[in-house]
Amino acid sequence: MKASKYRIGILHAVIIISVLVTWGCGQKDDSDQNAKQHAVLPGGISGSEINGNVTVQVIDAMSALPLEKASVFLQSINPETFILESETNAQGFAIFRDERLTRPVCITVSCCSDEAYDTFSFFDVSTDMVVVPIILRKSPSVTRTEIFLDNINDTGNTITFYINQPYNEKITPVSSASKFALNRYRMRLPATPLSLAAVMTTSDGIPTHWMVNSFYKSPPSSTTPLTMSMRSIDKSDTKVSTGKLSCEPANLLSHNSPWDPLMNYSIDVFMEKGLAGLCRCGISHIYSDLRFETEAWKPPDNENITLRLTAVSSDSDQAAFTMAYLRYPHDQLPKDVVFKLKNIPTSLNVKPATTTQNPVLYWKSDSVSLQCITIQNRHFDYDWHIFLPGDKRNFVMPSVPLGNAGFLIPGESYTAAVEAYTIPDFDYRNFSLNALQQNITHWTRSESCILIIPEIPGIERADVTESTDISVFPE
Repeated sequence: MKASKYRIGILHAVIIISVLVTWGCGQKDDSDQNAKQHAVLPGGISGSEINGNVTVQVIDAMSALPLEKASVFLQSINPETFILESETNAQGFAIFRDERLTRPVCITVSCCSDEAYDTFSFFDVSTDMVVVPIILRKSPSVTRTEIFLDNINDTGNTITFYINQPYNEKITPVSSASKFALNRYRMRLPATPLSLAAVMTTSDGIPTHWMVNSFYKSPPSSTTPLTMSMRSIDKSDTKVSTGKLSCEPANLLSHNSPWDPLMNYSIDVFMEKGLAGLCRCGISHIYSDLRFETEAWKPPDNENITLRLTAVSSDSDQAAFTMAYLRYPHDQLPKDVVFKLKNIPTSLNVKPATTTQNPVLYWKSDSVSLQCITIQNRHFDYDWHIFLPGDKRNFVMPSVPLGNAGFLIPGESYTAAVEAYTIPDFDYRNFSLNALQQNITHWTRSESCILIIPEIPGIERADVTESTDISVFPE
């Protein structure tokens, strides 16, 4: 299955990669110091209604450090009448002052310094403060790490290590872990912030010990081995939940049955920083009756436990995802849980560009809180993430200067998919991406469609620093 090429949701990856920012040499501008009072880290929309001023701060999604010399574009919408462009200063701010700023805008950010970042947009922004977190577009290096596990005897038992990159919610076994002495292991880990956990199981597969997730800004090297203490799993304090799916998603791809053999299901048990339990008897489904059983171990401070059911459908190189979340304090985990998966966005199509209009994406979707269009190139090493309100069902591509570094290249083909999020009490005019991560109840992603960028002649991007009109496509 080729679904592994796809990133599992931008909100799940808002804070993924640690980065040492290579700063530019722009001049410091003290005029925006007051804007910091309104910043919502690590990203989101806030402030008052737009009234001639918009402040954008661009930060690195992992470190939350400001990024200098990022290109910021403001485009009026409904109708499109102007585009303003600016570069961020040393504090990561771009400030726009223009009397035409009286209605919602589309904000697009790209940062192509010595380190390349994904492109990021907020569509239909009606308030005057936006903090944009952008993600480093680079595969992390690998660190060789050595670990000593204390308080156990692993003879005859199996140790499985797990890593979880913060807020990514993707718990991954460490396939490179190898034992070289009693209770001693070597492994290769990505040199990024991560949480590390371990589970010891008997020859019968019964978990007996658990290393509570430990967070590292970057894993230590093998020259400074780690000593990690395992704790015994208290069966009297282990919560067992039996779960089922109450309704099957009706439109995963175009399969005749939602229980097609190409469907894959998984259950994760985790807390905020990583692993907190296992799906201990797998997932079985008979006559559309999906059932599973999990066990959750008591985490420190009785943190909330999240149970997540994921359904993936793959057809050739296309994939569609739907997830449902249930969150409870450990001491309140019910014995029986019921998931309700939502339908994925469907009928995702592209209306080709003309000399007077940019490409248009349109689709169908259930009622949702927030959406994100993700555009990727064929090498899967470039992403453009476009957030938009949950009630939108079509989107006109912004008139950014195509062909420049960080943007789409005319003549190239890309894939586009729509992600949809359900979040209680959500307000698109005032939200923090970090807070959203802890409140999502459902996430879905459509299968991809092909987006071809036509070779339409345009005017070269102006070398400007603030509030300069540019025109990309001819009238």
